[in-house]
Amino acid sequence: MSTLAVLPGIRLDDDGTAWIDGTRIMVSLIACEKNGGWAEAEIQRQHPSITLAQIHAALAYYYDHKTAMDASIAESYQAYRRAWEAQNEDPSHLARERALKERYQAIMDKTA
Repeated sequence: MSTLAVLPGIRLDDDGTAWIDGTRIMVSLIACEKNGGWAEAEIQRQHPSITLAQIHAALAYYYDHKTAMDASIAESYQAYRRAWEAQNEDPSHLARERALKERYQAIMDKTA
C-alpha cells in the first residue's frame, strides 16, 4: 500500500483516507470526536498512543478539507445505518439475537 504525506503527521492511503501517520487512527475519527464535544485533552486520553501535536495535525487537515470530510463522514454514517437496519430486519439475525439473550438470561439466573 502506498501512502502520500499531505501535511506533517498526516498521510493519505490509496483510497484517499487521511490517517494520523504511524497509527491506525483516521483523521475522521478525531474530527467526529471533536465535533461531538470532546476537547483535545479528552481525545488524547481516549487515544494515549497519540500526542496533542498529532491531534492538532489531524484537526488542521480536517478543517482544511472540512466540506469533503463532512460529506464522507455523513456518507459513511448513512451506509452504517442502512446496514444496521437491514441486519435488524433479517429474521435469522433476530433469531440469533433472541437465542443469545435467552442464554445470557439463563446464565444470570443461575448466578443470582
